[in-house]
Amino acid sequence: MITELAGAQPGPIMSTLQSGNSSNRSQRRCPRCGSRLQILFLENERPIELDRCPLGHGLWLDKGEMKAVIFSFGNCAAGEEKTVANFFSGLYEKAFKKGE
Repeated sequence: MITELAGAQPGPIMSTLQSGNSSNRSQRRCPRCGSRLQILFLENERPIELDRCPLGHGLWLDKGEMKAVIFSFGNCAAGEEKTVANFFSGLYEKAFKKGE
């Protein structure tokens, strides 16, 4: 939705999120429905691991993963990755300035 509203073309993030059911299952469970979360990897300089509810209840990020998304994709010239990084950077700007 972030990239669509910004008019950016889908890229590797959308591809990863739309990929079929991941065979990698986490030991963690969705806080909403209790299903075992799927493990997805956003590929960049270093893969970033995300947990996704198989029933569509959201993405779950561990400590430091949002920061990794912002800093990894914030260096991209344009496109989906830069759009997502800029969006979340704006939301978390104060937290990062405080060193959290």
